[in-house]
Amino acid sequence: MHRAGHVEPSDGSDLIGREVTAIVPAPRAPERMRIKIGRRTAAELDRADVEHLELRVGTVWSDALARRAESAAEIERARRAVLRVLARRAASRRQIAEKLRLAGFSAEAAEAALAHFQAQGLIDDDAYAEAAARSIVARKATGRELLVSSLRARGVDAETARRAAAAALEDRDVAADALTLARQKARSMPADLDEHARRRRVYAQLARRGFSPEVCRNAVDQALGVGQGSDPD
Repeated sequence: MHRAGHVEPSDGSDLIGREVTAIVPAPRAPERMRIKIGRRTAAELDRADVEHLELRVGTVWSDALARRAESAAEIERARRAVLRVLARRAASRRQIAEKLRLAGFSAEAAEAALAHFQAQGLIDDDAYAEAAARSIVARKATGRELLVSSLRARGVDAETARRAAAAALEDRDVAADALTLARQKARSMPADLDEHARRRRVYAQLARRGFSPEVCRNAVDQALGVGQGSDPD
């Protein structure tokens, strides 16, 4: 009980050793329960965590129980943070993990939250990578290497990125995509540019878009006419 001239510790250490007096729904989140000791709230937990911790009226609020409750509460906060991320846009596991780290969650709480949603299928790097790869390819002509690099930059591991890139390009005519891009680049260059410079610029454009050297050479040859058959310097 609060007394005049007595300041109760803000960390709740003065509640240790006392009994839980009530377990009631949180006013604005009835799925969450407030653990009351007297007039004070010792913790606010998900109903499942209350059951898991076997909390009842009369349970002694020990130091070990307080630590377990805080751990459960942090994991629940991390889960809500993950849901906020996923509500805005799809993301890879690594991207979400980084957001949790920046938000200040412990590694243990972050891992528990990520594992929870991964088990539910809401975090699925295979599905995310394939959807992202198809979206990239649909927007612009893209070669395999750039596609893999783009997925890696989004937190997808190398093997998953390679599989997703292969799947996204499976139904694409990569050579035709490269040729279309080469012709677009050729039309945009000054007419008085010498042949070597034209070939070099078109080749560089294709290479930056992730097309293989062979695809680049063939597209340059078809767009500008057969040259020396080697990569432009």
